[in-house]
Amino acid sequence: MNDSELARRISICASSQDWPAIKSYLDELQPETAFVFLRVLGERLPIEADLEAAIADASDVPGLIVAGAALMMRATRIRGMDIADMVEAQNWEPYFVYHQQAERLLCAAVTAQPGNGLAAAWLMAATVDSDDELKAEVCRLLMQATQVPLSGYSKLLSAMTKKWGGSHEAMWRVARECANLNLPWSGALIAKAHYEQWLYLDLMDERPAAQSEADRYFRDPAIRNELLAISSAIDAAHGDDPYEAVYAHDVLAAVLAEAKERKIATRHLRRVGKFGDPALLTGGPWWRSMLIRLIKGLPPW
Repeated sequence: MNDSELARRISICASSQDWPAIKSYLDELQPETAFVFLRVLGERLPIEADLEAAIADASDVPGLIVAGAALMMRATRIRGMDIADMVEAQNWEPYFVYHQQAERLLCAAVTAQPGNGLAAAWLMAATVDSDDELKAEVCRLLMQATQVPLSGYSKLLSAMTKKWGGSHEAMWRVARECANLNLPWSGALIAKAHYEQWLYLDLMDERPAAQSEADRYFRDPAIRNELLAISSAIDAAHGDDPYEAVYAHDVLAAVLAEAKERKIATRHLRRVGKFGDPALLTGGPWWRSMLIRLIKGLPPW
Protein backbone atom coordinates (compact mmCIF):
# COMPACT_ATOMS: atom_id res chain seq x y z
CA MET A 1 0.00 0.00 0.00
CA ASN A 2 1.29 3.46 -0.92
CA ASP A 3 -0.14 6.98 -0.82
CA SER A 4 -1.26 6.94 -4.45
CA GLU A 5 -3.19 3.69 -4.08
CA LEU A 6 -4.75 4.78 -0.78
CA ALA A 7 -5.73 8.15 -2.25
CA ARG A 8 -7.32 6.43 -5.25
CA ARG A 9 -9.33 4.09 -3.04
CA ILE A 10 -10.46 6.92 -0.76
CA SER A 11 -11.58 9.00 -3.76
CA ILE A 12 -13.61 6.08 -5.14
CA CYS A 13 -15.17 5.29 -1.76
CA ALA A 14 -16.03 8.92 -0.97
CA SER A 15 -17.79 9.42 -4.30
CA SER A 16 -19.54 6.04 -4.54
CA GLN A 17 -20.55 5.60 -0.87
CA ASP A 18 -20.72 1.90 -1.67
CA TRP A 19 -20.80 0.80 1.96
CA PRO A 20 -20.45 -2.97 1.40
CA ALA A 21 -17.39 -2.34 -0.80
CA ILE A 22 -15.94 0.10 1.76
CA LYS A 23 -16.34 -2.43 4.57
CA SER A 24 -14.84 -5.18 2.45
CA TYR A 25 -11.84 -3.00 1.58
CA LEU A 26 -11.39 -1.96 5.21
CA ASP A 27 -11.09 -5.62 6.17
CA GLU A 28 -8.04 -5.97 3.89
CA LEU A 29 -6.04 -3.22 5.60
CA GLN A 30 -3.45 -3.33 8.36
CA PRO A 31 -4.62 -1.60 11.60
CA GLU A 32 -2.94 1.81 11.25
CA THR A 33 -3.64 1.93 7.52
CA ALA A 34 -7.31 1.25 8.33
CA PHE A 35 -7.32 4.06 10.90
CA VAL A 36 -5.81 6.50 8.37
CA PHE A 37 -8.23 5.32 5.67
CA LEU A 38 -11.22 6.06 7.93
CA ARG A 39 -9.83 9.44 9.03
CA VAL A 40 -9.23 10.66 5.49
CA LEU A 41 -12.45 9.10 4.15
CA GLY A 42 -14.34 10.98 6.86
CA GLU A 43 -12.68 14.21 5.73
CA ARG A 44 -13.68 13.59 2.09
CA LEU A 45 -17.23 12.23 2.36
CA PRO A 46 -20.01 14.73 1.57
CA ILE A 47 -21.11 16.35 4.82
CA GLU A 48 -24.69 15.16 4.15
CA ALA A 49 -23.73 11.51 3.43
CA ASP A 50 -26.22 8.96 4.81
CA LEU A 51 -23.91 7.24 7.29
CA GLU A 52 -26.64 5.14 8.88
CA ALA A 53 -26.82 3.31 5.54
CA ALA A 54 -23.37 1.89 6.28
CA ILE A 55 -24.85 -0.22 9.10
CA ALA A 56 -26.64 -3.34 7.89
CA ASP A 57 -27.92 -4.30 11.35
CA ALA A 58 -27.04 -4.01 15.03
CA SER A 59 -24.40 -6.73 14.75
CA ASP A 60 -22.61 -5.13 11.78
CA VAL A 61 -19.37 -4.18 13.55
CA PRO A 62 -17.54 -2.95 10.40
CA GLY A 63 -20.56 -0.78 9.57
CA LEU A 64 -20.67 0.63 13.09
CA ILE A 65 -16.96 1.47 12.89
CA VAL A 66 -17.22 3.11 9.46
CA ALA A 67 -20.24 5.20 10.46
CA GLY A 68 -18.82 6.06 13.89
CA ALA A 69 -15.47 7.18 12.52
CA ALA A 70 -17.14 9.21 9.76
CA LEU A 71 -19.39 10.92 12.31
CA MET A 72 -16.33 11.77 14.41
CA MET A 73 -14.71 13.38 11.39
CA ARG A 74 -17.96 15.18 10.51
CA ALA A 75 -18.07 16.62 14.02
CA THR A 76 -14.45 17.73 13.68
CA ARG A 77 -15.12 19.37 10.31
CA ILE A 78 -18.05 21.33 11.75
CA ARG A 79 -16.24 22.43 14.90
CA GLY A 80 -12.98 23.21 13.15
CA MET A 81 -9.63 22.90 14.89
CA ASP A 82 -9.36 26.30 16.55
CA ILE A 83 -9.25 26.68 20.32
CA ALA A 84 -12.68 26.65 21.96
CA ASP A 85 -12.92 30.45 22.29
CA MET A 86 -12.57 30.82 18.52
CA VAL A 87 -15.21 28.26 17.51
CA GLU A 88 -18.33 29.87 16.07
CA ALA A 89 -21.23 29.60 18.52
CA GLN A 90 -23.63 28.02 16.01
CA ASN A 91 -21.19 25.15 15.43
CA TRP A 92 -21.25 23.77 18.95
CA GLU A 93 -24.69 22.15 18.87
CA PRO A 94 -24.17 20.10 15.66
CA TYR A 95 -20.66 19.24 16.82
CA PHE A 96 -21.95 17.72 20.05
CA VAL A 97 -24.82 15.95 18.27
CA TYR A 98 -22.51 14.23 15.78
CA HIS A 99 -19.87 13.52 18.41
CA GLN A 100 -22.43 11.82 20.67
CA GLN A 101 -23.81 9.82 17.74
CA ALA A 102 -20.28 8.67 16.92
CA GLU A 103 -19.62 7.67 20.51
CA ARG A 104 -22.88 5.69 20.62
CA LEU A 105 -22.06 3.74 17.44
CA LEU A 106 -18.47 3.05 18.48
CA CYS A 107 -19.62 1.89 21.92
CA ALA A 108 -21.99 -0.50 20.15
CA ALA A 109 -19.13 -1.81 18.01
CA VAL A 110 -16.90 -2.44 21.02
CA THR A 111 -19.77 -4.03 22.95
CA ALA A 112 -20.51 -6.38 20.06
CA GLN A 113 -16.82 -7.23 19.56
CA PRO A 114 -14.78 -6.25 22.64
CA GLY A 115 -11.43 -7.30 21.20
CA ASN A 116 -11.73 -5.22 18.03
CA GLY A 117 -8.70 -2.92 18.07
CA LEU A 118 -9.93 -0.57 15.33
CA ALA A 119 -13.24 0.00 17.11
CA ALA A 120 -11.46 0.54 20.44
CA ALA A 121 -9.05 3.02 18.82
CA TRP A 122 -11.83 5.15 17.38
CA LEU A 123 -13.78 4.97 20.64
CA MET A 124 -10.62 6.14 22.42
CA ALA A 125 -10.45 9.06 19.99
CA ALA A 126 -14.05 9.92 20.86
CA THR A 127 -13.50 9.83 24.62
CA VAL A 128 -10.17 11.66 25.09
CA ASP A 129 -12.03 14.46 26.91
CA SER A 130 -14.67 12.31 28.65
CA ASP A 131 -15.21 11.81 32.36
CA ASP A 132 -12.65 9.72 34.21
CA GLU A 133 -14.89 6.65 34.66
CA LEU A 134 -15.72 6.29 30.95
CA LYS A 135 -12.16 7.10 29.92
CA ALA A 136 -10.81 4.41 32.26
CA GLU A 137 -13.18 1.80 30.84
CA VAL A 138 -12.25 2.64 27.24
CA CYS A 139 -8.56 2.52 28.19
CA ARG A 140 -9.08 -0.96 29.62
CA LEU A 141 -10.86 -2.13 26.47
CA LEU A 142 -8.12 -0.71 24.27
CA MET A 143 -5.32 -2.42 26.17
CA GLN A 144 -7.17 -5.76 26.00
CA ALA A 145 -7.94 -5.50 22.28
CA THR A 146 -5.92 -7.01 19.45
CA GLN A 147 -4.77 -5.44 16.18
CA VAL A 148 -4.85 -1.96 17.73
CA PRO A 149 -3.68 0.85 15.42
CA LEU A 150 -0.71 2.82 16.69
CA SER A 151 -2.99 5.87 16.60
CA GLY A 152 -5.20 4.13 19.17
CA TYR A 153 -2.34 4.00 21.66
CA SER A 154 -1.56 7.61 20.73
CA LYS A 155 -5.14 8.63 21.61
CA LEU A 156 -4.82 6.73 24.89
CA LEU A 157 -1.66 8.68 25.68
CA SER A 158 -3.48 11.93 24.85
CA ALA A 159 -6.31 10.99 27.20
CA MET A 160 -3.81 10.62 30.04
CA THR A 161 -2.13 14.00 29.53
CA LYS A 162 -2.43 16.73 32.10
CA LYS A 163 -4.14 19.02 29.58
CA TRP A 164 -7.00 16.50 29.31
CA GLY A 165 -7.40 16.02 33.05
CA GLY A 166 -4.72 13.37 33.60
CA SER A 167 -1.21 13.79 34.92
CA HIS A 168 2.36 13.62 33.67
CA GLU A 169 2.81 10.45 35.73
CA ALA A 170 -0.21 8.73 34.16
CA MET A 171 0.88 9.82 30.68
CA TRP A 172 4.40 8.45 31.15
CA ARG A 173 3.10 5.18 32.57
CA VAL A 174 0.95 4.67 29.46
CA ALA A 175 3.74 5.78 27.11
CA ARG A 176 6.24 3.30 28.56
CA GLU A 177 3.68 0.49 28.71
CA CYS A 178 2.65 0.99 25.07
CA ALA A 179 6.24 1.41 23.90
CA ASN A 180 7.01 -1.99 25.43
CA LEU A 181 4.44 -3.73 23.21
CA ASN A 182 7.22 -4.42 20.69
CA LEU A 183 5.51 -2.67 17.80
CA PRO A 184 8.12 -1.60 15.23
CA TRP A 185 7.53 2.14 15.59
CA SER A 186 6.08 2.37 19.12
CA GLY A 187 9.05 4.41 20.32
CA ALA A 188 7.27 7.37 18.74
CA LEU A 189 4.89 7.28 21.71
CA ILE A 190 7.80 8.15 24.02
CA ALA A 191 8.68 11.06 21.74
CA LYS A 192 5.05 12.20 21.83
CA ALA A 193 5.06 12.07 25.64
CA HIS A 194 8.12 14.33 25.70
CA TYR A 195 6.33 16.73 23.36
CA GLU A 196 3.20 16.74 25.52
CA GLN A 197 5.16 17.45 28.71
CA TRP A 198 7.08 20.27 27.01
CA LEU A 199 3.86 21.70 25.51
CA TYR A 200 2.17 21.80 28.91
CA LEU A 201 5.14 23.64 30.40
CA ASP A 202 5.26 26.05 27.48
CA LEU A 203 1.58 26.94 27.15
CA MET A 204 -0.48 25.79 30.13
CA ASP A 205 1.58 25.60 33.31
CA GLU A 206 0.99 28.79 35.32
CA ARG A 207 3.89 28.35 37.74
CA PRO A 208 6.46 31.19 37.58
CA ALA A 209 9.24 28.72 36.75
CA ALA A 210 7.32 26.90 34.00
CA GLN A 211 8.52 28.95 31.03
CA SER A 212 12.18 28.61 31.94
CA GLU A 213 11.65 24.85 32.40
CA ALA A 214 10.03 24.69 28.95
CA ASP A 215 12.93 26.62 27.42
CA ARG A 216 15.41 24.14 28.91
CA TYR A 217 13.38 20.97 28.32
CA PHE A 218 14.86 19.79 25.04
CA ARG A 219 18.35 20.87 26.08
CA ASP A 220 18.42 18.16 28.76
CA PRO A 221 21.10 15.69 27.56
CA ALA A 222 19.14 12.63 28.73
CA ILE A 223 16.03 13.76 26.85
CA ARG A 224 17.97 14.63 23.69
CA ASN A 225 19.80 11.31 23.75
CA GLU A 226 16.54 9.40 24.17
CA LEU A 227 14.93 11.26 21.26
CA LEU A 228 17.93 10.72 19.00
CA ALA A 229 17.96 7.01 19.88
CA ILE A 230 14.24 6.78 19.06
CA SER A 231 14.86 8.59 15.78
CA SER A 232 17.55 6.07 14.80
CA ALA A 233 15.36 3.13 15.82
CA ILE A 234 12.45 4.45 13.76
CA ASP A 235 14.68 4.94 10.72
CA ALA A 236 15.82 1.32 11.02
CA ALA A 237 12.42 -0.23 11.83
CA HIS A 238 10.61 -2.65 9.53
CA GLY A 239 7.02 -3.81 9.73
CA ASP A 240 3.94 -4.81 7.76
CA ASP A 241 1.94 -1.59 8.24
CA PRO A 242 3.41 1.35 6.30
CA TYR A 243 1.21 3.91 8.02
CA GLU A 244 2.63 3.06 11.43
CA ALA A 245 5.87 4.40 9.97
CA VAL A 246 4.04 7.51 8.75
CA TYR A 247 2.71 8.10 12.27
CA ALA A 248 6.19 7.70 13.78
CA HIS A 249 7.91 10.00 11.28
CA ASP A 250 5.13 12.58 11.78
CA VAL A 251 5.74 12.65 15.53
CA LEU A 252 9.53 12.69 15.29
CA ALA A 253 9.50 15.52 12.74
CA ALA A 254 7.53 17.74 15.11
CA VAL A 255 9.40 16.85 18.30
CA LEU A 256 12.87 17.14 16.78
CA ALA A 257 11.95 20.46 15.15
CA GLU A 258 11.09 21.81 18.60
CA ALA A 259 14.36 20.33 19.90
CA LYS A 260 16.14 22.28 17.11
CA GLU A 261 17.44 19.08 15.49
CA ARG A 262 16.26 20.48 12.18
CA LYS A 263 18.27 18.31 9.82
CA ILE A 264 16.94 15.12 11.42
CA ALA A 265 13.43 16.58 11.63
CA THR A 266 13.55 17.30 7.90
CA ARG A 267 14.52 13.70 7.17
CA HIS A 268 11.50 12.45 9.12
CA LEU A 269 9.14 14.99 7.55
CA ARG A 270 10.12 13.87 4.05
CA ARG A 271 8.97 10.35 4.91
CA VAL A 272 5.50 11.38 6.09
CA GLY A 273 3.92 11.58 2.64
CA LYS A 274 0.39 12.79 1.89
CA PHE A 275 -1.46 11.44 4.88
CA GLY A 276 0.25 12.84 7.94
CA ASP A 277 -2.26 14.03 10.53
CA PRO A 278 -2.22 17.85 10.82
CA ALA A 279 -3.83 17.60 14.27
CA LEU A 280 -1.51 14.90 15.60
CA LEU A 281 0.24 17.03 18.21
CA THR A 282 -0.89 20.63 18.10
CA GLY A 283 -4.58 20.29 17.32
CA GLY A 284 -4.34 22.94 14.60
CA PRO A 285 -4.48 22.88 10.79
CA TRP A 286 -1.49 25.25 10.70
CA TRP A 287 0.80 22.51 12.10
CA ARG A 288 2.44 21.50 8.83
CA SER A 289 3.42 25.03 7.75
CA MET A 290 4.58 25.82 11.29
CA LEU A 291 6.73 22.70 11.33
CA ILE A 292 8.34 23.53 8.00
CA ARG A 293 9.15 27.03 9.26
CA LEU A 294 10.73 25.60 12.42
CA ILE A 295 12.86 23.21 10.39
CA LYS A 296 14.07 26.12 8.25
CA GLY A 297 15.07 28.03 11.37
CA LEU A 298 12.32 30.64 10.94
CA PRO A 299 9.90 31.82 13.65
CA PRO A 300 6.93 29.41 13.80
CA TRP A 301 4.49 32.16 12.71
